[in-house]
Amino acid sequence: MMKIIHKINLSLALLLLLVTQGFGQFDVTINVTDAISGLAIENANVLLDGTTIQTDLNGDATFTSISDGNYPYTTSKMCYESGNGSVTVAGSNIIDNLQLVENTTNNVFFFLGMMGAEAGVTVNLNDGAGYNESYTAIGTPMEDVIISDVPYGSYTYTISNECSTPNTGTIEVACNSGMG
Repeated sequence: MMKIIHKINLSLALLLLLVTQGFGQFDVTINVTDAISGLAIENANVLLDGTTIQTDLNGDATFTSISDGNYPYTTSKMCYESGNGSVTVAGSNIIDNLQLVENTTNNVFFFLGMMGAEAGVTVNLNDGAGYNESYTAIGTPMEDVIISDVPYGSYTYTISNECSTPNTGTIEVACNSGMG
């Protein structure tokens, strides 16, 4: 009788172990931090195995019930360059760390009007410390100006042509959800 009880207890223990392990299902946690500061990045999107989860306050995105195998993942966050990694699940929970590099440039958009700009209209953007970029319109309808990869900072712009007074102003180029 004691042997039977011992076998039943052993069988129940094995069954409990299988149930608690989720039949080979494990947690994968991706911890996302800033490459310079080392601080956690909250609300980064992490895509693994077809599922996207946002990181929490600690920079963690935890995927549950992941089977053994190799899994590439991608991470993105506005104002940061996207990052990639991969994890191998082999019988245990996994924690992987990924550092994202903050963007340092943005695009600057100048809307020159519904009919576009007259040929010869020039847009100049400079920071007074060496950055100086110009664009001269050729006069096509809906012609707008995009100056790409402008470093973050303060700039003066001038929009001018031969027949009118130049239009000048200042802009701040920083991270945002659209054009700078």
